[in-house]
Amino acid sequence: LARMINLFSKFIKITREQAKREITIVLENDKTRSAIAVDSIISVEKLAKDSIETMPDFGNEIDDSLSTAIAKSSKDNSLILLLDAESVIRESNSVVI
Repeated sequence: LARMINLFSKFIKITREQAKREITIVLENDKTRSAIAVDSIISVEKLAKDSIETMPDFGNEIDDSLSTAIAKSSKDNSLILLLDAESVIRESNSVVI
């Protein structure tokens, strides 16, 4: 019984730690509201229009069906992949767990 209680305590601790890190992003589009749960957010920044470029053609090597463009961060020049929110929601609704 003591071992079961110990295992349960560890399970509760892990669950609480995961719940603390989960972040919900709410997306609104034409009177439709959706939410996406993410583990973390690295940064939030406003992108200048001249930093956004169309996606290059990667051929069959990369599935870019969810992305719309790439941009360069003004903070550290890292690349940012811009996702099409509607495609992400549509894809997540079609996933069977």
